[in-house]
Amino acid sequence: MSDHSLDQIAAMSPLEVCAALQTAPHGLDEAEARRRRERYGPNAIADTLPVSTLRRLIAAFANWISLILLIAGLLAFLSDTPIIGWIILVVALLNGVFTAWQEYLAERAIAALRQLLPATAYVRRAGQVRQIPTTEVVPGDVLPLKPGTVVVADGYLISSDGLRVKQTALTGNAAPVTKVAGAMPDPTLALVERPNILLAGTVVFEGQGSLVVVHTGMQTLLGTIAESTAALRAEPSPLGQALNALAATITRVAIVAGIGAFLLTVVGQQFSVQAGIIFAIGMIVAFVPEGLLPTVTLALALARRRLARYGVLVRRLAGVESLSSATVLCLDRVETLTGSALTVNAIWAGGRVYTATGSGYRPEGAFLHERALVRVSSNPDLTAVLHAAVLCNNSRLLPPDASNPDWHIVGDPLEGALLATAARGGINDASIGNHVVRLQSFPHEPRRQLGSVVVTIERNGKRELAAYVRGAGRVVLSLCVAIQRRGMATALDEATRQEIEQIIDDHARTGQRVVAFAMRTLEEPQEGMMWRARDIEHDLTFLGFAALQEPPQPEVVRLIEGCHKAGIRVIVVTGAYGLAAEAAARRVGLIDTPHVHIVTGADLDDMSSANLGLLLAPLEDVIFAQMDAVHKRRIVEALQQRGEVVAFLGDSINDAPALRQAEIGVVVSASGTAVALAAADIVLNAQHPAGLLLAIEEGRAIFANIQKLAAYIFAHNVAEAAVIVVSVVAGIPLPLTVLQVLAIDVGTELLPSVALSAEPPEPGILEHPPRPRTAPLLDRETLLRTFAMLGMLEGMLALLAFFAVYWSAGWRPGMPMDNSGDLYAQATTLTYMAIVMAQVGVAFASRTRRSSVFHIGLFTNRALVIGTLLSVVLMLALVYVEPLATLFNFVPPPPELWLMLISFPAIMLLVDEIFKWWRRRHQTVRFAF
Repeated sequence: MSDHSLDQIAAMSPLEVCAALQTAPHGLDEAEARRRRERYGPNAIADTLPVSTLRRLIAAFANWISLILLIAGLLAFLSDTPIIGWIILVVALLNGVFTAWQEYLAERAIAALRQLLPATAYVRRAGQVRQIPTTEVVPGDVLPLKPGTVVVADGYLISSDGLRVKQTALTGNAAPVTKVAGAMPDPTLALVERPNILLAGTVVFEGQGSLVVVHTGMQTLLGTIAESTAALRAEPSPLGQALNALAATITRVAIVAGIGAFLLTVVGQQFSVQAGIIFAIGMIVAFVPEGLLPTVTLALALARRRLARYGVLVRRLAGVESLSSATVLCLDRVETLTGSALTVNAIWAGGRVYTATGSGYRPEGAFLHERALVRVSSNPDLTAVLHAAVLCNNSRLLPPDASNPDWHIVGDPLEGALLATAARGGINDASIGNHVVRLQSFPHEPRRQLGSVVVTIERNGKRELAAYVRGAGRVVLSLCVAIQRRGMATALDEATRQEIEQIIDDHARTGQRVVAFAMRTLEEPQEGMMWRARDIEHDLTFLGFAALQEPPQPEVVRLIEGCHKAGIRVIVVTGAYGLAAEAAARRVGLIDTPHVHIVTGADLDDMSSANLGLLLAPLEDVIFAQMDAVHKRRIVEALQQRGEVVAFLGDSINDAPALRQAEIGVVVSASGTAVALAAADIVLNAQHPAGLLLAIEEGRAIFANIQKLAAYIFAHNVAEAAVIVVSVVAGIPLPLTVLQVLAIDVGTELLPSVALSAEPPEPGILEHPPRPRTAPLLDRETLLRTFAMLGMLEGMLALLAFFAVYWSAGWRPGMPMDNSGDLYAQATTLTYMAIVMAQVGVAFASRTRRSSVFHIGLFTNRALVIGTLLSVVLMLALVYVEPLATLFNFVPPPPELWLMLISFPAIMLLVDEIFKWWRRRHQTVRFAF
């Protein structure tokens, strides 16, 4: 029964399908339906195994920074310092909650799939139509179809009458598609393109028919996609990988340093175990950048707000930064490359070519022949083509209204373009009037590439029967035996036929769609008889053809050009036909070589992974056409195996696995299905697809800015660690307490860090190649500058401040130093203030990596100016305002030492400027950010 594949079923006749599924046009009986439901299960998209909130939270703590913070918090509780322990645990908890929230968002793609099918469905059982829960539909059930019906399972059409459906949920394409019953043994067509196959999620647009169910539940295409999407686990972004690698290194160093500090104090200097643990906690906390992850999160969130102003919605924060490493952009839909409205460029009639002016669906324009204005009413050949365009049409052209400010259509975009063009010539349903009546129509069928209509025409009081035919240029021409010229039909000789074929081919090579028109007079049918398509679609008179084209959106052209400049390769991976995809790609400048390799889904099925990898090498232009969900995901995986960072732009259910598999999933808002939107990282405004370039630019700027704020953060981490190491080795009191370290790491440093993340992109950032995905967050130059220079200098200034307090109180080298009381509290307070003030200078110095900060203007980043001022205000509040001062054990230092503190920002900035000058003289160019 449902063990047959849809490919096998599609090649059968309706009677063969009923026999294979052991059913009949009148449907199953209730007893057999129950047996099949027990065998095949409910017709529903199964829930993936739910992940509890507790389990998700536990998994969120499986990273190095959270682990080391939890260890430090536990040690704080063991050493009888619960305040320190609670503060550390709160910081760790906030990081974990954010990670868990991101995991929750990823599961919404599966939930969206389950909402596509209605709760109930109509089935025909034992000859009676009845409504049942959708979950009870089984293979072999017969579903009656009428306008508005949502198909709830995959099946085969056993009957159809003018049936057209919308497969928007599956393909993202809103245009109605004709479906017909009958065998279709063409294995090259994708399932959504088979005229006799309907898939779950399809909506009937017009007409009627009957569908026999073949697959239900998880065996449907929706079920397959749900299962495939659920199996994908989100991989860390390049930034996430860099942060994880850095955190792992820092954690190992912190643990070793903490153990070393404990052993030196307890074993070497005979400190108590509790004091040794406090020293160890101080060392661990000093090394761990507690503020890095929250600051990175805030930086990404601010980038999301900036992009939202340009119509770019960021659903997953890491997706923006991942674009900085993107090397390949996969485009799914041909419609993504072109405008939404087809336009008639030219009309061939009576041996002449007429140029049509006008745009969109507005009935305003004119017809030109060799640049001369043509009056349609006095041109019988052009009039005949436009009449045929209106008669062979099931769509409607509507004027502006409250919901649509411009002329618009209801129906097929191609038919809408033909109606608008005819209206520009003064021909429409109103002008045709009542003297033409449609009697019978045969909708356009992809299999025949034809559609026709039978009409009666009242002329001079006489009633005439005629058939008008519309279809693919060469197909219609092959059915013609005559041609209309100057209003008269003459025999179509072979030379004229070849000439017209050549003109049609010339238009097709430029990516235009050629729609031809023909007609013939008919005899009255016998009483009780109706016409059949094959009875009228022969011995036709060729009227002419229209050449239509989807104009490329200027925004899309800019997107393609921008990607090329940015070193990002663009590949078309679409469900559309290869030639249509090639034509669209050429129109937007994506392909400019004479030859392109077109690979179909059937080709890909027969291709080994090794050959696919070779095909994806950037040696020739390639287009992947007629691809389904499995094909698209396989291509993305193959690109990733080659080391590429892939951004996938799609909008249909078929794209969901590829959107999840790719590092960055991108959807266009207007055409994106709910499932695609749920699986996407970034959603673009339909009118501004070039907004993706802004996202790429923002992503590159984000990584560069995160490098800057990492250098800023690690400068004081090195200073904190340095003063603690000196205290352990020299046997002096701890210059900073653990709470004071945390006051810096998650307090005064936060606002300047966020301000650094708001640095605008450097000029020309999109003209450089993508950043390697393995590039470390802190490269060799940053490590040298941060750890060996800025961090050590800041640590020296902090120790200078610590000793200055004791010196001002009369202490001299060789004398013991108090490790408690107001004097010690003043010394640790000034050490804390010294690091905060030194960080003001580091913040401004971090704005550039090599160029002088004075070249871009020291105070041009207003957010940084405000952030550093607020950090100083917060520092003063912690030192001078109760109960904060008591909580952190701060005691205001002597006023005369303030002059020393004020000089620290200038010292840090001056030394860094000297370092940058030295590096510029020995510059080595790498990637741009």
